[in-house]
Amino acid sequence: MSSLFASLGFLYPHVLWALALLPAFYLLIRLLPPRPQQVTFPAIKLLQDLPTRLPPPRTPPWWLLLLRLAMGFFFIVGLAQPMLRRDSVELGANPLVIMVDNGWQSAQNWAGMKERLTLTLQQAQSHGAEVMVVGTADKLPDTLTFTPASEALRTLPNLAPRAWPAPTADVAKQLAAHFSNSNATLTPLWLSDGMASVDDRRATIAAIEGIGRSRIFMPPLSDLPISVVSVVPGQASYSITLERLSTAERPVSVTLYTMDGTFVTRASGQFDQGAASTKLEMTLPKTLNEPGYVLVDGQNNLASWWGMGTIAGLPKVGIINPVKNDFPLLDGAFYIEQALKGVLIPQRLQPTTPPDGFDVLFVTTQPSTPEDIESWVQNGGVLVTFAGEWLAQNKNMNTLLPVELRDYPREVAGTLSWTGALKVKPANNDGPLAPMNDFLKVEDTNNLNPDDTYVTKQLLPRAAANSADLTWLSLSDNTPLVSGKKVGNGWQVLVHVPADASWSTVPLSGVFVELLNNLIHLKTLQSQQQETEATYPMAPFKLLLPDATLVPAQGGIQLTEEDTGLTPTTPPGLYGNRKAPFIHQLDADVRLQNAITPSRVDGLLARYYDDAEKHQSLAHVFLLLGLICAMIDSLLRLNIIHRFFLKRASVLSAVFAIALTFATPSYAQPTQTLPNGMPQGAYEIQLAYVDTGIPRLNELAENGLKGLSRILEMRTTIEPAAPAKVVPGKDDLGYYPVLYWQVLPNLSNLTEPAIKALRAYVDNGGLILVDGLTDLGQNQAAMTLVMNKVLPFPLRALDGDHVLNRSYYLLEGKTPGRKDGLLWMDTAHRLPRVLVGNNDWAGAWAYDDYGNAMRAVTPGGEQQRALAFRFGGNLVMYALLGDYKADQLHVDTLLKKLEDPR
Repeated sequence: MSSLFASLGFLYPHVLWALALLPAFYLLIRLLPPRPQQVTFPAIKLLQDLPTRLPPPRTPPWWLLLLRLAMGFFFIVGLAQPMLRRDSVELGANPLVIMVDNGWQSAQNWAGMKERLTLTLQQAQSHGAEVMVVGTADKLPDTLTFTPASEALRTLPNLAPRAWPAPTADVAKQLAAHFSNSNATLTPLWLSDGMASVDDRRATIAAIEGIGRSRIFMPPLSDLPISVVSVVPGQASYSITLERLSTAERPVSVTLYTMDGTFVTRASGQFDQGAASTKLEMTLPKTLNEPGYVLVDGQNNLASWWGMGTIAGLPKVGIINPVKNDFPLLDGAFYIEQALKGVLIPQRLQPTTPPDGFDVLFVTTQPSTPEDIESWVQNGGVLVTFAGEWLAQNKNMNTLLPVELRDYPREVAGTLSWTGALKVKPANNDGPLAPMNDFLKVEDTNNLNPDDTYVTKQLLPRAAANSADLTWLSLSDNTPLVSGKKVGNGWQVLVHVPADASWSTVPLSGVFVELLNNLIHLKTLQSQQQETEATYPMAPFKLLLPDATLVPAQGGIQLTEEDTGLTPTTPPGLYGNRKAPFIHQLDADVRLQNAITPSRVDGLLARYYDDAEKHQSLAHVFLLLGLICAMIDSLLRLNIIHRFFLKRASVLSAVFAIALTFATPSYAQPTQTLPNGMPQGAYEIQLAYVDTGIPRLNELAENGLKGLSRILEMRTTIEPAAPAKVVPGKDDLGYYPVLYWQVLPNLSNLTEPAIKALRAYVDNGGLILVDGLTDLGQNQAAMTLVMNKVLPFPLRALDGDHVLNRSYYLLEGKTPGRKDGLLWMDTAHRLPRVLVGNNDWAGAWAYDDYGNAMRAVTPGGEQQRALAFRFGGNLVMYALLGDYKADQLHVDTLLKKLEDPR
C-alpha cells in the first residue's frame, strides 16, 4: 500500500487545496437537509390556518453526509489530474543534481533525453524537491544554486544540443568539488548521450558517485549515431565507409546533397549481423565543381554528416570538331567517343560554340574564339588539344598550348628515320597520368609498354628548360606524347599525335581509353587540390547545427590556423570562399567513441531512455466516482431511489455496468479484425497511416489521426473508428478513404508490390496525403523520388478556388501543419487524389493520453493548430464527398431555371 501511494502523483497538485473547503461543505450540507416528504391529510385540513412554530430541521443522516463529502472529494482529486507512475526509478524528495549531456552526440536522441528530463522534473515538482540542471556542453555559471522544479520546467526550452563536444568528465569533477563540503543528501542523475572514451566514462562515474547515490539514463545501442568515417573519391564514384556501435543487422543508405540541399544521388547497403562497419559505393551523376555533403539517411547528428569542398562527378565534355565525317575511321571525334563510351557521351561542338558550361574540351580543329577559350581555362576548364596537320605552323593556337611547337611534324618511321616507330613509355610517377601505370603493368619508367602501341609521326616542342617538367607521357626515345601544365585554375594539355589513327596506333589501343579517362578527371584532381587550400583567418558564411542542418552564419566568428577542433567560438560550418569553401567539421577519429552500456557503469542504477513507461492517468476514475455519487444524491432528492432502484437491484447493477463502460474512451482500443476476416474499415469510416517501421513516428501518426478523428466526431456527423496502421502491398488499402504517408529518407523497404498497391489505391478513388516533414527532418530527396517513381503525377499548388477550400470550413488556401507550407495536388485525376506537402500534419493533430499537444506548432501557435484541424476536416470531407460543394456555385442558375415558365 505504501508503494502505491509513493507512485501516485498529481499533474495539478495546487487543485488539492480545495480539499480544505470540505469542512465548509459539511456545514452547508447540515443547513440543507433532505426535503421532507409532503403527505396530504384531509382530517386536519382545517388546522392549516392556525399559527404554528415548526420544530428545527433534523440533522441529515450520516450516510447522506458521507455521500456528499465523498462526491466533493472525488471531484477535487479528479480535477488535480492524479497519475499512477509506472517508473521504477524513484527519486524521492532529496535535491536533484541533473547533469545533461548536450554535446553534438546528444542530437540523435535529444527527444528521448528531453522527455526523460521533463518527467524527472515533474516528479521532483510533485515531491517538492529542488533541482539543479547542468548542461555539460555549456559553461557552468559562477554560482551554482538549486531552483524549484517548476522554474526548471519553465526554462527547459533553453537547454539544447550544441555543435561541439561536451567535456562531461570535467563538468562532473567541478560539481563534485563544489559539493564536497556539503552535508545535504543529494541525488545525482546523469542523462548521458551514450558515448564517451573509457577514461572520461570512468572519471565521470567516480565524480558523480562522490556527490551521492547516482543514477544514469542512456540511449540503447541501436539509437546511437551511424558515423561517416571516410569518403574516398574515385573517377566516377565515392567509396563511403560507415561505422556504428550496435551489432544488429540493419539496412542503411546515404544521400549526397549540394550545399543548398538539392538531391544529387543516393547509395544503399546494409550492416551485417555483428559488423561494426560497412562500405557503400556511390556512383556519381554528371555533376561537377559544386560543394556538397553526404548524410546518412534517418540520422541527424554531426557524425553522420561529411562535407566536401567539391562534388567531383562526371564532367561535361565537348569536342570541337568539323562536320561529322562520312567515314568514321577518318574522324578523330569518333575515336574519342568510342574511348569514352560507357562512361559519358561527349557533345560535338562547332568551332564557333562558346566553351561556357563545359568542364572538358577536346580540340581537333581550330576554334573560332581562342580568346574565350583561354579565359575559360583560366577559370578552371580543361583543354585537351590533339595534334595534326591543322596544328603545324598554326600560330593562333600558341596561347592555348602548354608548349611551343616546331613548325613541321617529325617522321619517325619514314625512309630517313633511324629509330623506326616508337612505343609508349610509362607515365611520369609524379604527374597527373601516373594512375595509367597500373594499366600499363610496368614496374618502373625504363620498361616499355608491352602493348602493340606505337607512333610513326609526332609534333615536337621547341627546346625549353622546363620541357621535361611539362612531359606527362613520353615515347621510347623520351620525346613527349602528352604534355600539360596548370594555367590559372585550369589545365592546358597537348597530345602530340592526332585523335585518329593517321600518325599512330594509340587511338586503336587501350592506352587511348586510359589516357582519355584520366584526362577528363583532371577536374577532380584540381578540385581535391583546391579543397585543401585555406587562407586564415576565415569567417563562416554557413554554420552547421547539431542536427546536421546548414543555416546562414552570424557575424563575429573567425577561424584561425590554430583552431583545429569544434568549440563554442569555432563551430562547424562552411568558411572562406563560397565556391570552394573550407569545411570545418568533426575529425574522423572522434566521430565514434566507446558506447556507455549498463554493464560498463557498475555501481550506478542504469536505465535506457525508452524503458521509462508513461504515467497512467487516474483522473477519469475519480471523476466517474464523483459523478456516480452526484447521480445517487439526485435520485435521493427526487425520492426515486425507494420506488425503483431499491426494489430492482438488477436495474441498479446494470446502471453501474453501463457507467463503467464509459470509463475508457472507445477510440483508445486497438483496431480489431472482425470475425469474418474483414477489417474494421469495411464497416466504419476509418483513417489509415502507412507503417514507417519507426515506433515513435507510428505513434505520432496514430495519435495525430486519433486527434483528427476526435475533432470530426465533435464537429461533424462523421464518427471514425480507431486509426489503422497499414503496409502497402500486404494490406488491402481499399477500405480506407484517407491514407496518411510520412515519407522517410530511406525508401529501401518500398517494394514493387507496395508501389503498385499505392498507385491502384489512387486510381480507384483513394486519397493519399504525402508528408515529407517528420521528426527526422524534411526529406526533400525522398519526396522527389516518391513523386518521380512511386506516384509520378504532375503537381500544382492548391489555389483559392479549389473545392477543398470549402468542403467544410472556409480555408482560403491555408493548410498548415506543425509547420506552415504549400500544399500541392496532382493534376492527373479529375479530382486530385494525391496531396503533397512538407507540413507535418500529424505533429499538429497529435495529443497524448493526458490531452496535451505532443508537438509545438510554429510559427502560428495554437491558432495554426486550429487551422490544421480545419484542414484535416476538409480533407476527410473532400475524400468522402468529392466536389459536391462545388455544385453550390450553380444554385442561382438552377433557381432561375426553375422559375422560368418555359
